[in-house]
Amino acid sequence: DRYWRGPVFSFTDGKTWMQTKNKSFKQHLDKVRFIGKPYQYQLLMEPQTKKWVFALDMPAVFEWPLYENGNHQLLTFEQPGKRAEYVVTSYAQYNTGYITKAELSDNLQLPKRNEGRIDRLVRQLGGFDTPAETFINNVFAHFRNNEFYYTLMPPLMDEKPIETFLFDARAGFCGHYAAAFVYIMRVAEIPARIVSGYQGGVFNETGGFIEVRQANAHAWAEVWIADKGWVRYDPTSAIAPERIE
Repeated sequence: DRYWRGPVFSFTDGKTWMQTKNKSFKQHLDKVRFIGKPYQYQLLMEPQTKKWVFALDMPAVFEWPLYENGNHQLLTFEQPGKRAEYVVTSYAQYNTGYITKAELSDNLQLPKRNEGRIDRLVRQLGGFDTPAETFINNVFAHFRNNEFYYTLMPPLMDEKPIETFLFDARAGFCGHYAAAFVYIMRVAEIPARIVSGYQGGVFNETGGFIEVRQANAHAWAEVWIADKGWVRYDPTSAIAPERIE
């Protein structure tokens, strides 16, 4: 559950991913229903160039100078080039509620393409005629059972990177898995998006704090599920430990 939420990426040209181009997305927030135990903590951010504030997913209570955009990412009104400290309360369990028409369009968007190996794979895994959660389980099983590897030194995939990753290279890091997972969700007409940030952290027993470093940088996915809202799925977790290089 130790996911530190940062920028969310919805738009893709098939090779790269960017934040939504829809300027009205700041208004897309439904009232999140938080569930279970709250976690209040002090967040110490080191100086950086962006106004991104990486809060434990999902932030619920925070004060100025922090604000939240339509993708539930925290940002600051202050200049980010100095060390800053914030008090935030987050919940590990939550329901983000409905999806708007603009969000639906943003998170089903795909570049112009021809049906091919990806469509056949989606059909093989039940993407067009099974419930979303069943299809997701089938995709995780596909990653787990078909010799996919995690590596920080994947081969170059300049042309058709999603297709190359899924069928030829079958090796990559978190960004490859998150992008491929979101892409095939969208082919199956299931709203999905990439979330970036950090995962984990090391507890410092002397200072009594969790240290999150650049080595903890991570990317995962969110899928919109009816009656549950945006639900986190981390396809990298499907890789068997013996296949991590």
